[in-house]
Amino acid sequence: MRKCDLRPSIVEFGFDIVGIMPTRSRILVPALALLAWVLALSGCVIAPGTVAAPVPSSTAPAPARTPEPPSEPPEPAPEPTPSDDPWALTPGGIGDLRVGKPAANSTLVTYDPEFCTRGTPKGWWDEAWNPGRWITVDPNLGLSLWVDDAGIVQVIDVRNPALSTPEGFAVGKPVGTEIRMTHHGLRQGPGAIDSTMEYLSTPEGNLGFEIGTDPSLGSYNAVDLVLNIQITAPGREPYGWNSSDAIAGGCL
Repeated sequence: MRKCDLRPSIVEFGFDIVGIMPTRSRILVPALALLAWVLALSGCVIAPGTVAAPVPSSTAPAPARTPEPPSEPPEPAPEPTPSDDPWALTPGGIGDLRVGKPAANSTLVTYDPEFCTRGTPKGWWDEAWNPGRWITVDPNLGLSLWVDDAGIVQVIDVRNPALSTPEGFAVGKPVGTEIRMTHHGLRQGPGAIDSTMEYLSTPEGNLGFEIGTDPSLGSYNAVDLVLNIQITAPGREPYGWNSSDAIAGGCL
């Protein structure tokens, strides 16, 4: 392909590009278009430098946005840990005495096949009645329990004020309001005389507080006073037994 001398080619067609450069811009644009058409017909290419290179834009491109790292998910709430105190009262029991588990697994209790024959008038029971009961090895422990015919612990009643929950709630303390503030969403079970049963339900069992309702000052059943604590197996609702014979493991 040959290079072209722009001036002669334009003159041949009756246009002098140099001559028309000073004219108004409305003449320049058609002349340039005609020039391109003439060059295409003649098979020429414009020598380097003949046409000015495009002027780069003065506007700098916007910098690429650096993606923000994904936010980390919030840490899960810590799981509650069991109390380090082996004697703490929990919804699952006390020590190795656990509701919903065989009584024979515990070192705290033993089976007495004749327990109810002692101290109970013979006329109150017959041969068809089973006088055997699971009782605590230490009679001063202040616990009684009901074990079903399969040997599974169903209910533990706590009367000993020396035994408490990990929070310090114990029988004989006027902490009913504090219990409600600590354990939100307590369930209501059947109460007894001048009492209400409020309990915490968990998968391992239920921890119930029988709380007095008598407004009289100095009453044994005074308002907010913890009368008894009852632990029951999963699915078994705690009940109040204040001033009654409905204690777990009773002979009557």
